[in-house]
Amino acid sequence: MLSWLGTWKIKLAIIAFVVLGAFAWHKHTVSSEVSKAVATTEANIQLQYSKERFRLIEKSNEATFALKDELSNIKKDKDAQLKTTTDKYNNLLAWLSTQPRSTASSGSVSPDATYGESTERITGTGLSERDADALAEHATATNRLKDHLLACYRQHDTELAAQERFLRDASGSLQNTK
Repeated sequence: MLSWLGTWKIKLAIIAFVVLGAFAWHKHTVSSEVSKAVATTEANIQLQYSKERFRLIEKSNEATFALKDELSNIKKDKDAQLKTTTDKYNNLLAWLSTQPRSTASSGSVSPDATYGESTERITGTGLSERDADALAEHATATNRLKDHLLACYRQHDTELAAQERFLRDASGSLQNTK
């Protein structure tokens, strides 16, 4: 009963050895491929993370520059409006100084008083109707200018707060991505 390879035990041992060799070769091949896939995936994730981080940094920089430009433009506009308001105020003061003074003695301002200050209580009883109308008109214009200037200041403060909020949020999101 001896065949060309020997007994059934030798045949079984050879088959077991071939199967174990094939299994070991397959396990090594699969393990190698899995290691390559893990390394490739990690590299891709790191690359995507870096791209996203740079994209967010670029977006943050663009938004910061846009806010700074907008704030600069608003500041220029407000400065121009303030200059215009100051010029109007100075023109009103110059115009008022050219107006004839009323001759009434009560409520008059002493000659050494400066603009915006009085040494006596002014009642306006000695004003002519024309002077009173002009004074009321200029007081109304001055109040409108003051209200406009205060609105400009509020808008400027709002823009500053928005910029600070954006910078705080952007820096927080960048720190979270690190």
